[in-house]
Amino acid sequence: MSSVAGRDAMKRAIGFLRRDISGDDREVDEKAINDLAAAQGYRVDTVLTVGPDVPHPFGRILVAVSRIDADAVITPSPAHVADFTRALLVVADLITVTPQQTLRRGVRHSTETERP
Repeated sequence: MSSVAGRDAMKRAIGFLRRDISGDDREVDEKAINDLAAAQGYRVDTVLTVGPDVPHPFGRILVAVSRIDADAVITPSPAHVADFTRALLVVADLITVTPQQTLRRGVRHSTETERP
């Protein structure tokens, strides 16, 4: 977390989910993102929800992360960010609800869902 004068003490995050993965559980997934964020001391500023028709969802995440200086992106599972996990970890921590884990930015991680 960067220290900026006037910035509140709570860590900031954005939620991210893909409609094609969440399906009918979208509201359940959004609640799980917000609940985990609160339990870990994060304030979720927005939950970005994209469909399979969005060509570059990572670009939207980058804009949101930079706009609010987010510390983390919280997602229901690694599958929601499988196409860009490495790139995401350059700009923010990745927190997943299931399995519940935190991957820290700037640290090389081996993830099962990441595609070459």
